[in-house]
Amino acid sequence: GIDRAIQEGGDVIRLLNEKGMDPSVTCHVLAGTKQAIDKVKFFWFEVPVGEFADKSDGVLFLKSATYTKGLQARGARVASVKVLDTHHVGLTIVPAALNHIAEVLSERNTDKKIR
Repeated sequence: GIDRAIQEGGDVIRLLNEKGMDPSVTCHVLAGTKQAIDKVKFFWFEVPVGEFADKSDGVLFLKSATYTKGLQARGARVASVKVLDTHHVGLTIVPAALNHIAEVLSERNTDKKIR
């Protein structure tokens, strides 16, 4: 089950939450709320595909996707948390998501040299 997978994976999420992001990092979170990613049709019956146990984008639970405490554990700044009515795949293709990503990227400090 899930506990075994967590153990076999080295409890990576817990470790990341404890370590946090470097204080020089500014984070932006983008999440979705549309649980059905697609539908599978069996004759006349359609079955939605996605995560339905709780609010999610069809793959990630909304509570997990918008959890920022771990990001800030060492002092990183969370500049935005944006939640859209789309599924996990939609976060990469719908105009509202792409516009948010473009806006966030345009706010970057262009004075810093990228190495």
